[in-house]
Amino acid sequence: MKTNRFFTAILSVALCMNFVSCDDDEENKGGIDGNTEKRLTKVEISSADYQTDYEYCGSVEYEYDGNRLSRITVLDDDSEIYTTLEISETEIKAWHEGRTTIYTLNNNGYVINDNHGTKYNYYDEGYLKSIEKDGDLETFSYDKEWNMIASSYLAAPNILYPDKILNKGNLYISDGLGEKEDLDILGSVGFFGKTSKYLVQEYNYAGEEDEEPDYFEYKLDEDGYVKEVKVLLSTGESDIYKYTYENIK
Repeated sequence: MKTNRFFTAILSVALCMNFVSCDDDEENKGGIDGNTEKRLTKVEISSADYQTDYEYCGSVEYEYDGNRLSRITVLDDDSEIYTTLEISETEIKAWHEGRTTIYTLNNNGYVINDNHGTKYNYYDEGYLKSIEKDGDLETFSYDKEWNMIASSYLAAPNILYPDKILNKGNLYISDGLGEKEDLDILGSVGFFGKTSKYLVQEYNYAGEEDEEPDYFEYKLDEDGYVKEVKVLLSTGESDIYKYTYENIK
């Protein structure tokens, strides 16, 4: 039950370590500047109804070849492989239940299309601008500091940062953005552009009747990196994400 929910939207928040190329213009950077002191090696996820009896759902593991991310493996709650993604300088190949998806990367290391007809567009500053598929277009809006604040699927700014908690680890928020699993997995390591400067704390379903917001609660380590996120969903369900890092040599 919990495993299926986790893997249909795997990481409504995912840590973006930004191992792709970054502009040297500090004013236009997301997060701190993409030059983090740590890199992600594992995310473990648990879920529960109404914050009771959390069940382990699975994990996402990151492997590196020197300084380059080379493989992402998604494991279910029995530690069996659910999805594998292999990464080169020009493309990403993903295998899941007999289906192969190939993502093409641009010179900045951002995904620009896949072999199933989806196209991804970016602002000149390096932030995700829109997603196109089968004649459907979803666009994204930002504030003056390049914090993502809205999707065109909803009528008003709906991604909120009230306490302005600095996004030192470049946390990527994709909850509600088209419900695309690839955004969650690949956005977690910088393949969908730069990230917001602050950590998202509320996802408000603006314009949707009878919908309560989703809330995000953070625990930081001594260096200011997120070590745990609790996501309180409008449905009454909740998820906990625990992050493991290694220092970058």
